[in-house]
Amino acid sequence: MAIGIPSSQERLIDIGRDGVPRPTAAYFRFWQALARAAASSGVSSDEFRDLLLYLGSTDGTLSGLPPFSPGDYMPITANVQGDYSVESNGILSQGIVSITLVNDEFEPLPTHYYGTGADGQRGYKAVADAFTSLPEITLIVGPDGVTEVSLTPVPDSGAGALLAITRNGFGQVTGTRTPSTDDLAEGAANLYFSTERAQDATGAAIAAGTGDGVTLAYDDGANAINATNTDKGSVAVAAHEAAADPHPQYTTHGEALYLVSLRF
Repeated sequence: MAIGIPSSQERLIDIGRDGVPRPTAAYFRFWQALARAAASSGVSSDEFRDLLLYLGSTDGTLSGLPPFSPGDYMPITANVQGDYSVESNGILSQGIVSITLVNDEFEPLPTHYYGTGADGQRGYKAVADAFTSLPEITLIVGPDGVTEVSLTPVPDSGAGALLAITRNGFGQVTGTRTPSTDDLAEGAANLYFSTERAQDATGAAIAAGTGDGVTLAYDDGANAINATNTDKGSVAVAAHEAAADPHPQYTTHGEALYLVSLRF
């Protein structure tokens, strides 16, 4: 004997005129057909009666089954309600309730997220919209929605200042001050000036020079230039006879003797 099973759209419980929930007519007939099938297949009426008693029947008959208790099961008016970012569609008593996100989409665009944007509305928002460009920052959004962040090229102003800087591991300038030559190592050809270097260079130039009857020597330890007479200055002046002066203001020894002889 074939048993017709109620459709999935058929309610299991119905509310009677007296307000008491009971099995619907379709399911009541199903139970009756099931009872007859059980009897014809060799299941004794006592076994079926025991099943009904187990299900709560007071006398082992279908009519003796207890009414539906809203306290034990969901009432027919029960439904699903979404809160905040969740919403529900459909009625539970009709069999299907869909639960979705508010403003949900079947196929969101690439590189989007679910949340709120600048407008505060829930839904799928482009990640690129969460960034703001600045004069120094350039944002380029590709066709896949990926945002490329780069520094904006700046023109050369032609102006500049010499500064000593301190940078962190990311290349950010964390400190500046006015520099001096102490911050720069000297080159191989362009050397820094120092008093000692100037004295050594002057002493070397003096020692390499020549003089008539004078020798100059540089004493680095004493920081002094010493002059020594090596020719005329080393003989007594009285032993030298000066050459005749066309406009003499003094006479030599020989001229004096000559003048004396003329007088006598």
